Amino acid sequence: MPSYVLIQEGGSSCEMYLHAHLSLKEAAEDRCTCEQEGAFRTSPIVEVPDALAAHGELFYETVEAILAASWQLGFPGGGA
Repeated sequence: MPSYVLIQEGGSSCEMYLHAHLSLKEAAEDRCTCEQEGAFRTSPIVEVPDALAAHGELFYETVEAILAASWQLGFPGGGA
């Protein structure tokens, strides 16, 4: 069964959290809740294929690490 994920911004501009859901409906409801209860922006919902979702937490933790790294862009020589 595929899962449906969205990214939610955190309390600071560079925090991002991955929310995984078993249904598209649950994911859509979560987006609304993020806006209504915390005024947090969210990404569009992305369907994750079974083969990736089957890796469970390992997959989701890896995606969160990639998201965090995306805020640390720079040049190999250390320049921003």
